[in-house]
Amino acid sequence: AQTWSAANSDLILRGDPGAKNTIRAAFGGEFTPDPRRPYRHPLRFGVRYTTLPFLIDAATEQPHEFAASIGSGARFAAQRVGIDVGLERLWRSAGDYAERAWVLSVGVSVRP
Repeated sequence: AQTWSAANSDLILRGDPGAKNTIRAAFGGEFTPDPRRPYRHPLRFGVRYTTLPFLIDAATEQPHEFAASIGSGARFAAQRVGIDVGLERLWRSAGDYAERAWVLSVGVSVRP
């Protein structure tokens, strides 16, 4: 949980709807096809739920987000170079407002 409500009174003084505290819950795992080489193409998966801090208006419920993700990666050059790829589907909503998105993440790491 994060305590965003400490900013609530300042936001309301400015005419904004305000802020509420947030919570986050997540679950994930990794499946390794070859236990002797776990760095080679593991399958990663996860889900998370989060409430968002900033309100749209005073009458609308607190915005929240649900996400499901899947990804994998590979290591090269004596495991000193890595590439990780993830695909995430997001659902955000608050009252009558809704947003859907796909997020593609690509990461590269190099160790000396």
